[in-house]
Amino acid sequence: MTGSGALPDVATARAVVADADALAALLAALAAASAAAREQVRAAFGDSREEKVLARLDTVDVASLRDVTRERLRLGALADAGVRTVGEVARLGRDGLEKVPGIGPQTATHLLAAAEQVARAVRESLRFRIDLTPTDPVATALVQSLHTLDQADAAVARYGDQVRGTLAEHERVRDDALVAASGPRRLLAWGERRRRAFDAVTTLAGLAERARVTGLVEEARRVVGLLAEPARPYDAWEDFRRRSAAYYALLDAVAPTGRDLAAAEGHLPAELVDRVQTQALDETLLRVSLRGYQAFGARFALAQRRVVLGDEMGLGKTVQAIAVLAHLVARGATHALVVCPASVLENWVRELRAHADLAVHAVHGEDRDAAARAWHSQGGVAVVTFAGLRRAGHETFAAAAPAALVVDEAHYVKNPLAKRSVAVAALAATTGHVVLLTGTPMENHVAEFRTLLGYLQPALAARLDPAHGAAGPETFRRAVAPAYLRRNAEDVLGSCPSSCRSTSGSGSARSTAPRTARRSPPGRSWPCAGPPSRSSTRRTRRSCAASWRSRARRRRTGARSWCSRSSATWSTRPPARSATSPCHPSRGPCPPARGRRSSTTSPRPRSRACS
Repeated sequence: MTGSGALPDVATARAVVADADALAALLAALAAASAAAREQVRAAFGDSREEKVLARLDTVDVASLRDVTRERLRLGALADAGVRTVGEVARLGRDGLEKVPGIGPQTATHLLAAAEQVARAVRESLRFRIDLTPTDPVATALVQSLHTLDQADAAVARYGDQVRGTLAEHERVRDDALVAASGPRRLLAWGERRRRAFDAVTTLAGLAERARVTGLVEEARRVVGLLAEPARPYDAWEDFRRRSAAYYALLDAVAPTGRDLAAAEGHLPAELVDRVQTQALDETLLRVSLRGYQAFGARFALAQRRVVLGDEMGLGKTVQAIAVLAHLVARGATHALVVCPASVLENWVRELRAHADLAVHAVHGEDRDAAARAWHSQGGVAVVTFAGLRRAGHETFAAAAPAALVVDEAHYVKNPLAKRSVAVAALAATTGHVVLLTGTPMENHVAEFRTLLGYLQPALAARLDPAHGAAGPETFRRAVAPAYLRRNAEDVLGSCPSSCRSTSGSGSARSTAPRTARRSPPGRSWPCAGPPSRSSTRRTRRSCAASWRSRARRRRTGARSWCSRSSATWSTRPPARSATSPCHPSRGPCPPARGRRSSTTSPRPRSRACS
């Protein structure tokens, strides 16, 4: 049909309008599917929670009802009838209790009121979890409703714009199309009105055809059908086993599960949370399902662009950063860069290859130059150490214009004067998305965190001062919320099943690597190689930790001590060099020995303290 040709006959026009009306009704049902699925989830959750509350009440002795009411309760009659727990009282109900000898209407009312008080306390303290019990029809109904909600949300996310556009266009042209679908009305239509009627029929036919070609009609029918007939129990449970975190995230958003959602969202301001939740996250290149809090962390990094992820160790900061890189590459980015300590470089390469369909180039070792050239020419994710970045120069990597920079163990660059810090800062200044990963962004002073923040958002860093840290955690969180997200394991993993808590969802690249940066206790600087490890012997720890008491003792006795690297022993003979001479050119003065050994006592072999 063309604009200048004859109108289609009445039957054809009626068929087009009827087809378009049916499509509009289907799409309206799809648009409302998420809301309908949420109502199903709330109903199923209520049934499942009450089942768990009753199970908990079955462990509470009926005598505890005396503690929650001032009324005189005839518990002896319940005991004679074999009623032992509060759960049994709740199940009997008013009619059942009144059938118990010695229990009248008033006593039954008091018993039920007391039982409800106990149930309310249990309900409020319950941290809900979905038990893996496919034979339980109540739990199965909840999992099926969550599966339906997940499918509805996914369909709306994929086709939402097309659905809204189709419905709006249908409403706009339908009245004109009815002119062509009515014999008497089309006879009276001339000129501009006749042309609009013809164009309206053509538009409706085009909308229906496009909906079929894009798969919207098929997807809408499938999702709407799930509201009436949910997925098979086996399919729903299998999907829950594979993607339990996604199911819990859906449930948290719909029902009071007892989990601290504010903590899972890092106690961010409400307006910032809304912005993060509306941020799209393309997971097409990911090979792992993100947990709810991990998806939130990835969205936070994408929405805010330049951030510090400071989640507690084990929560998967690595996989959140990988999700950010996968999203950007899926949306057209060609180059990305990861900078990390040498001790975790191989882990980063392994995690990237295992959890995302991304080209990975390890710019390290003998083949680093070839890997760098391949990254420049082919794109993908380059993984380089701090030393490698400093050696090659940040210009080498900035020339590829990476879309994202991830810096792992970012506390390595908290000293702004260090060469690696200068290189990272220069590279961050030219990169659109920057994610700093560290579980210890502020070890001692606010100034350390302000340095990291200066690489990302200098204006925000300039407003941060020690008073924010001294005013307490809530004040500090509000001050740095635009660029800092931190969650604790207890807050985000508390309601997951045991299988969910066993790992961090692909975990962290640093989980299997030794920590190379150790913290000194406040007010103390460690000599030699650093503080002793926990696995050190007590003798070695004593020899590597300075003791002011022993120093004072040596001043009184005139004895001196030093570490002999050749013999690996402690000696009390006067040293041939000054007391402040280092035992190694690159290290500080050796620590004094502890103990009450006399200057005339022969030395005893000790563990090497300055290795």
